[in-house]
Amino acid sequence: VESFLGGDLESAFEDLVSSSGRWRVRRRFLELGLERGLVDAERLLEFALRDSDQWIRVRSGRELMGSPSPEVLGALLASPSVDVRRDALVAAPGELLSDEALRALLVDRSPRVREEAVARASKRWSVAETYRAAASSDPTPQVLAACLDGLARVGDATDLDLAIEA
Repeated sequence: VESFLGGDLESAFEDLVSSSGRWRVRRRFLELGLERGLVDAERLLEFALRDSDQWIRVRSGRELMGSPSPEVLGALLASPSVDVRRDALVAAPGELLSDEALRALLVDRSPRVREEAVARASKRWSVAETYRAAASSDPTPQVLAACLDGLARVGDATDLDLAIEA
């Protein structure tokens, strides 16, 4: 790739990563851009949140988690990509992961993200109580489904009444 460009990777980087229709070209240019320091955190965050290629979203998110700021972590945890959200949750340092963020992830639309959130939250508080409270507070259908799924995993027999009433 570099020899094709005559060594001018920097000027070609933005166009090829952003607009090439060939996924192999886009991925290779992202890797070269990372190796050469051509991709700043702002651009990586844009790739992680909006790129059409799942591999580029995940790779960019993982690169950002090397030294996340609270703002970057918050954006990655809210990503439309399940893999980016899950990777951010797994890699997040405990001190940057707020209880509020964990509570939101306990009712995430993805079972994989919820499972990881349960593992992280259960070290801090009773996850079953969190699910019970959320299920009893006029939740949306998505939140109720997540709560019932969570209670099926971490709840007990007393939660059957809640499930039947739902």
